[in-house]
Amino acid sequence: MVVDRNERFNLLMEMKRKEIKVKDIANYLGCSSALVSLFLRDKGNMSEDKIIRLKEYIKSKHEYEYITNRVIVK
Repeated sequence: MVVDRNERFNLLMEMKRKEIKVKDIANYLGCSSALVSLFLRDKGNMSEDKIIRLKEYIKSKHEYEYITNRVIVK
């Protein structure tokens, strides 16, 4: 599976938006955080299986929603 630079950049931006850390992805994939980082920066390769799982992990994570508690004073 070939992943071009644009797709890797989009994955990085989605990670940033969803506040996903490289370490979390590495734990999920069962590999080192260095391997994930190198792959995302287009400096290294990963197996096809891990690439598919990485994409699924990033897309399945939900954005953090911060809800403020409001107290109504009468």
